[in-house]
Amino acid sequence: MTSEEYTLLVTNIYNLITKEIRIALNTDDKSMLYPKIITMYEFFRLLRGEAFLENRPHAPDKQNSFYKMEGEIAKRIDELKTKINFDDEKVKFYINEAQKTYLK
Repeated sequence: MTSEEYTLLVTNIYNLITKEIRIALNTDDKSMLYPKIITMYEFFRLLRGEAFLENRPHAPDKQNSFYKMEGEIAKRIDELKTKINFDDEKVKFYINEAQKTYLK
């Protein structure tokens, strides 16, 4: 993978995630989408620099823009969180399902 391909991959993943967040902000299915968006965010963080080190080029010149993308995703997730009632049983169910599949 070249540096350009890696940058394009990170940018495309960023665009996909931010689109999903926009969809979630405008739907009644926020509770179902929220855990998936968190998983996407964590994947972005890994892709941006914490994993795949053997399979991607080192791109220190791009890290600032990647960190800005990560920060933008986090801000949008914070906005989404304000629209979710975490005491709702449906929300608890979807979060629990996401956790028990791979985290428990």
